[in-house]
Amino acid sequence: MCSSLPAIRRFAIGSVSISFACVLGCGGQGTTSEPQAADRELLSAGSAVVCDNTAPPVTLQLDCPALPNTVASGQMQSSSAGEVLDYDLFAWNSFIALNWPAIVPSAANGYRRGFPDTSRSFAAAQAADLTVWETLKEKREIFLADPFTGEITPDPQVSPWNAAPVYGPADQQVPLCEDVKAQDLAMSREIVFAVKGNLFDTQDETAEVASEARETDAVLCKGHDPNCGISGTAVGPRVWKGQPNDQGVPVVYEVKVNWDFYDYLQNFEAGPLWNQPIARQAATRGDIRLPARTSAGEAAYVPAGSHVSSPASGQQVRGPNPLVAGYSAESCLTGSRETPCPVGSIHLKAAWLPISEADADSGKYHVAEAFYYRNSGAEKCRAPQLFGLIGLHIIQRIHQQEFEGGQAQEPARPAGGTFVFATWEHVDNDEQGLTYANLGPTQFDGEPVDDPMPYPNVDAGEDAIDLRRVYDLLPSTKAANQLVHDALGCSGSQPSVWCNYELIGTQYRATNLPSPAPTLLTVIPDQPLPNVESPAGSGQPYYLANLVIESNLGLQQFQGVPPAFAPVAHFTSPKPPPGTSGRTRGQGGGAPEILANSDDFHFQHGYNNLAWRIAPRVKDAEPKSDIDNNGGTFAGSKRGAFNMGGCMGCHGVAQTQGYSFSFVLLDNQAGGSPDTQTEVVIPPLPLGAE
Repeated sequence: MCSSLPAIRRFAIGSVSISFACVLGCGGQGTTSEPQAADRELLSAGSAVVCDNTAPPVTLQLDCPALPNTVASGQMQSSSAGEVLDYDLFAWNSFIALNWPAIVPSAANGYRRGFPDTSRSFAAAQAADLTVWETLKEKREIFLADPFTGEITPDPQVSPWNAAPVYGPADQQVPLCEDVKAQDLAMSREIVFAVKGNLFDTQDETAEVASEARETDAVLCKGHDPNCGISGTAVGPRVWKGQPNDQGVPVVYEVKVNWDFYDYLQNFEAGPLWNQPIARQAATRGDIRLPARTSAGEAAYVPAGSHVSSPASGQQVRGPNPLVAGYSAESCLTGSRETPCPVGSIHLKAAWLPISEADADSGKYHVAEAFYYRNSGAEKCRAPQLFGLIGLHIIQRIHQQEFEGGQAQEPARPAGGTFVFATWEHVDNDEQGLTYANLGPTQFDGEPVDDPMPYPNVDAGEDAIDLRRVYDLLPSTKAANQLVHDALGCSGSQPSVWCNYELIGTQYRATNLPSPAPTLLTVIPDQPLPNVESPAGSGQPYYLANLVIESNLGLQQFQGVPPAFAPVAHFTSPKPPPGTSGRTRGQGGGAPEILANSDDFHFQHGYNNLAWRIAPRVKDAEPKSDIDNNGGTFAGSKRGAFNMGGCMGCHGVAQTQGYSFSFVLLDNQAGGSPDTQTEVVIPPLPLGAE
């Protein structure tokens, strides 16, 4: 048990203060089975952690293993490294909490998942320490399908949150490859379950999300017809270190979700949302609203979508957004819990590079021992491998808390969207010698292609395209990285492994395509271009892209909507009232100018891709707090629609299909078939696809 609070060291950098808590060995988690002696102190009630972000300004919380309070508001703050955006510090505090060394789930502690080991520290973590986010659920633990055929499981039986990882249906596991011996699984972190041979990380994707090929045909189709017609169509990017035809090493991916996301899906009123037909019906009705975190005392937490009766009409109207209200980072680390503290929905997508033991021992990478998938004859098998982390997305749903005169105001009224998108890369990504190619479409102009050219230029024996950054980091983000690296002592003789990672940017508010619109490139520039900051002075990059997760020109310059895009009815363009001409906002339709793209092959760059309120006829519209402070231009019955760029715009496509910004939920059981190097599934499936 903790007998006293830690000593706290605080110093100021300009107007940005940084606090360090000397963390003692006491957490806040309970157990369901008798823990080993070493676990008892970690799982006991009480906390010695102090997390200070209860009011602005946001401070860097290097020693806080809890996710940050929602007090960022898009303000610049002075520091010795330059002007820093408070949302960039919010993002770094999130990174610190989620990459904190975890209590390793085991039979002895009931396979507790998602809990930090408060006897450890972020700065002093070892390269191979299991992090908190790695203990969360991987998507194939939740969305179950035949791993060989992709056929969805009719009545998926998903394991409890606190359970050893099982990837896919329990009776349809991908077997270990024959050349993998049992003793090869006895790895250093001792997190392998000897009977099932499971690890906490599984790299089950080898291609990025479907996107536009903006490169010219001459670049895309070397060795094929130079007018092959792929440019401008939807493709699936693939990344390697080195050239794929010269023993290149593939970059692979995994997706994780947190407890709140899992709990919401499990307890959804109409049935678990990991059942694809149920999720599709709920999305079409506009029922899905993932939980959000707010430090305001706005409302009680609602764990799942629920309906209440309207006294006036007697009809069923949908309840409010599920809110984790009154969230406190410090209180989240106290008391005994069976499951992690509610913090709102979080998605993570990681990019990993297979590495050698020498690289793993170098301290250069955060290291995981994980499964990857390969072909074994006509079937698939899995094998363990050392991987180095080279990219990480963290997507959180929050409601920003407002302050006036130093006092918290209620309800929380976020400026712009309620999702925060932040992404990190390994500092060597620009120098890794990375290349990419695009999986070509299987048909053109409605006709099947006889030779679909899996990776057009590579398939013809040519080199893949050199992967380079299109847009540079904003100066404020560079300053935030410098601030963190200075606090970590990265110039010292024994730098933290986290000195090898940098924030690429944070998107925290919905904004429209700047005017005049940036010119979309078809050739990668020799040097990164200055990023488009939108709105001006916001510290928010309009084109936010992770070099190893959104690699091709289409993803690095994302805007508009993809081909065959079909928003659900709540987001379609409004219809005029009977007997009138033209369009009138709020009359018989949804958010303005969310249009379907009937083109089956090409992107529409000028179409809006997200909205912050749905039709007034739909009683479960997002709360007024979602739009009220959206640039000061939305209130009452008016609604906002945006052509947003980067991560937020891309995930807005999932929102306007009814999935609350979650591609993993949209893809659902269709994501249950793992990729190999030759068999690739490109998510997401279009709405209505089987």
